[in-house]
Amino acid sequence: MNIVDIIPFILLAALLAFCILIWVNKKSIIAPFKKIKRRTWIILILVLLAGFMLRFFVVEHMHNLYYDELGYLDIAKHLAGEGEKCLCLHNIDGECLICNHSLKALGFTALLAAFIKIFGLNAGVAFNMVAFIGVISIAMMFFFTYLLFQKESIALFSALILAFHPLHVRWSGSVSPEIVSLFFITLTFICLLLYTKSKVPLLIPSLLVLFFTLNIKQENIVALPFFALPFLARKEYLKKFLPIAGFMSVLAILSMIGLYITASGKALSPALSYTFWKQGKLLSIPLLKKHFLTSMKFFLDANYTPYLIIALTIVGFFLLFKKKKLLAITLLSGVIILPTLFTAYVGQALTGSEVRHYIPGLIPTVIFSSYALASMGKLSLRRVKASYIVALLVIVSVIAYIPYLTSKDSPYTPVQRDYEFVVESLQKIPKGCIIITQEPYIFDLHGQSATSIHLPNLYLNNDCMYYYEGESCYRIGLYKICNEVAETLALESKPYLSDGRHSFYKIKGDVLLNFN
Repeated sequence: MNIVDIIPFILLAALLAFCILIWVNKKSIIAPFKKIKRRTWIILILVLLAGFMLRFFVVEHMHNLYYDELGYLDIAKHLAGEGEKCLCLHNIDGECLICNHSLKALGFTALLAAFIKIFGLNAGVAFNMVAFIGVISIAMMFFFTYLLFQKESIALFSALILAFHPLHVRWSGSVSPEIVSLFFITLTFICLLLYTKSKVPLLIPSLLVLFFTLNIKQENIVALPFFALPFLARKEYLKKFLPIAGFMSVLAILSMIGLYITASGKALSPALSYTFWKQGKLLSIPLLKKHFLTSMKFFLDANYTPYLIIALTIVGFFLLFKKKKLLAITLLSGVIILPTLFTAYVGQALTGSEVRHYIPGLIPTVIFSSYALASMGKLSLRRVKASYIVALLVIVSVIAYIPYLTSKDSPYTPVQRDYEFVVESLQKIPKGCIIITQEPYIFDLHGQSATSIHLPNLYLNNDCMYYYEGESCYRIGLYKICNEVAETLALESKPYLSDGRHSFYKIKGDVLLNFN
């Protein structure tokens, strides 16, 4: 085990220490919420039940993200098994002979590994973990908004909007880190607010959960200034900001050092050589200019957010700006900065599967819209509060998104069909056979011998070898390599197994890999 493999365990230790300290101080932490009325708790439970039903029984649990989700699972598998944070590129007879260290979501894969260690390696474990965290994120949003405004109505509306938000519901059915990221960002906000409001020694727990949150996804580190939000709720809170600002900076530096160490380990998988990271284009101004306007259109795209919520968000900003200018501007900066950051970081616009990057940005959106809803409580139509009517309309408007939530045929889910075909095909392929492919870790997850076509000068001699032409061969940057492989390897003319788009071809003779 080297230092790269130790980092995830440091993160889990920090999370465990946080949980212990929260338990020790539970009475003081619960105290600020004791004033909440019983009726409010009952409504919150009903909202949570609705959120649970949507995330566990309505939305399809499937892989929405191009292979990354399967990569997270493979990394978590080896982290839970051998204690190595790496992606398997060469697996023979169940033993991973070449395992490359990966930058993929340090904190997320560490948490996933912990669940796999407890419940076993199963895609269902990963799906249920993300869905469950998606549900309790609704409660976290309630507590955060309540601490921010001390208004039960705003807190309830924030929980309601997040519970029914199509984007949050949809991605709660995947194995992508954004849902988990939103949960821990909100939890960090709650801890920081409790730290500012009480005399309870919550500085250390706040820093521990912040440390974990910064490492769930790399971009959380760059978004560090957004964590100053709780100190802007009231002027008197700013006094407590200076002592914690230094610690926050130190944690950010430590997190960046961790990323640097990971990046310097064995680099990324050779299969990722075409990516922006290898080309040195991450956080690129040209990419930002190219995709920024397209990303901004995301906020007005009813494919992901009902127009009613969009309207409430805009109204909520202006209403909040009248009373709390600094808080409103800070929240607005989160709405603008996050897509700006992700556009430059990912190198793509917020469209298709890339919209997942904005999920943490739902926090300010939900706060604005819930503030607008609560403000409508002063208005009434035939003795019925306007806020209740609009809230009901928000729920009803989500019905139009049921096809989006339940569809297995969305534009960015071909990887799910690819994965289902692989799982089905493995029933017909002997375990001793070697699969040569772009994404060997998919087969490694199921204990099947597999090798990456990108490993240089690797000689393979086996009586049973197959080349798998999967979904990656339809991706820009890789299809040329797939064509080269198909022309170079001695493949049988007809596929051994095929679903019309993905195919297994039997290889005749030995193989010397040399594809880049």
